Amino acid sequence: MTSEMLIGIDAAKDELVIDSEQELLTIANTAEAIDAWLKTLPTESYIGLEAPSDYHQLMAERAVSMGKVVYVLNPRDMRPYALGLGRRGKTDRVDAHMIRRFITAERGHLRPYQPASAIQHQLALLQRRRATVVKHRQALQKALRSVNELEAPLFDTLAALDVLLKHIDQQLEGVLTLQPALASPSPAS
Repeated sequence: MTSEMLIGIDAAKDELVIDSEQELLTIANTAEAIDAWLKTLPTESYIGLEAPSDYHQLMAERAVSMGKVVYVLNPRDMRPYALGLGRRGKTDRVDAHMIRRFITAERGHLRPYQPASAIQHQLALLQRRRATVVKHRQALQKALRSVNELEAPLFDTLAALDVLLKHIDQQLEGVLTLQPALASPSPAS
């Protein structure tokens, strides 16, 4: 006889709030704490995680490596679901409970999480770094454009950031030549 467990987890930087059929608990968002907790679960465990940032990543990857089925959920889907059930509160415990209810009701329509390949990780990292450089370049340009005394240093700084962006773009192209199926339209500056 196998026992099945459905679990909802609200992930934050430092901790994971876990709602299962048996308990509500909080553990540290560290490999050691996650591994210790995962070892207590039955073989047939289904874990739902909301993905507002990267805080869910460690749990998702550790759980899949231990044979658990993981569903990474879009927060934009969870909010209307919670409101539809009359839940107005927004706490980590409420979120974990809503995630568990959601996977209980929708598991048959959800796609299990598949960890990214090393190339996909590298591509995502480069894209995030590129977006950060673009964001800061635009902020510098906006903040200093009307300060005449800083026009020359600003021009030099923006030119250096453009060189950095070209370098990142070359790295992205290199990754995409290794994995052409991941190619999409080039990122906007």
